[in-house]
Amino acid sequence: MGHTSSGRIEAPLVHHTFETTAEMMQKLDLYTDLASIDLLDSNDPAAMLWLKSCISPLGAFVKW
Repeated sequence: MGHTSSGRIEAPLVHHTFETTAEMMQKLDLYTDLASIDLLDSNDPAAMLWLKSCISPLGAFVKW
């Protein structure tokens, strides 16, 4: 089961995920707070967290 194109959209498609910058910042704050709680709850040593913080961006770059 896959996706097939049934045509082309001639009009520009504008997609706004947030109404305001404040709304975007509120969502970003929520996600960073949740991520920090996850880090505090994990039992990884500080060296492992440092290594992950260096490797993760590289992995994301290579993935794209």
